[in-house]
Formats: sequence, C-alpha cells, structure tokens
Amino acid sequence: MQPVDRLLALPVAGYLASTGLLAGAGLALSSGPIRRRLEGTFRLPDDYLRSAARRLRSPSAWKAFIVEQRALLRELPELELRLGTIRTPTTVVVGTSDMIVPRRAGRELSRQIPTAELVEIDGGHHVLPAEHPDRLAEIILAAAQA
Repeated sequence: MQPVDRLLALPVAGYLASTGLLAGAGLALSSGPIRRRLEGTFRLPDDYLRSAARRLRSPSAWKAFIVEQRALLRELPELELRLGTIRTPTTVVVGTSDMIVPRRAGRELSRQIPTAELVEIDGGHHVLPAEHPDRLAEIILAAAQA
C-alpha cells in the first residue's frame, strides 16, 4: 500500500486531501485547453473528460472515494492473505504508463494469484476502458474463452 493511500484514508486530513484533489481535478478538466491536451496525450474523448469533470466536482464522488480508500486500508491485508488460494483463471490487466496504480502493483498481484496471467497494455494509463476499449475488450473475450 502506498503512503498516499494511507493519507487519503485518514478521517480529517484524508477527507480534506481527497476532496481537494478530486474537486481540483474536476475544475482542471472543466478547462478546454486542459481537456484538449489530455485528449491528445491520453486519447480520451472530450465527452468522457467533460463527464469526468462533472463527476469529480460532485460531493457524492468525494464521499464514495473516501469510503473506498478506508475500505482499501482496512481490507487489503486480509485480501492479500487470501490471494494464494484463488484457483479460478484470472487475468490482471495493467497499463504500462499508469501513474496512479504502479505497474509493479499489477505484477505483484499476478504473482500472488497462482492462476493469474498478466497482460500489460503498452502506453496505457489509469482509465483503460476509455483509453483502450478495443484492446481491453479483446483481453476480456480471450479470458472468457480460455
């Protein structure tokens, strides 16, 4: 678990940091020049970025994020203890350029699950379904047919 995850799960400081981070990202995405830059860099459609901007400025998104962070902190140790018992075929998909969840986290997860196959999407970032929908669909179909 990253130190930032621990910070974002804290009762007061985590709430303030999370709301500031998400609201700030939402405001930044409201800017046309920033959206155009992201659209070009990450191949994300403008309508996706506009929608993300609205969601990130929403207090309900902030609350959901904080609940998720606290659950992550609380439940991750138990989950990690059980990963070695998974026997179902599993595909772990990571983007090689994800700056939010490090590539090494996906590699470690795939090592902890005995049946896991790791698939890395070259140049993929944190929003693979929006950024690489066709490639992700191919991976899901291949896993379902295996």
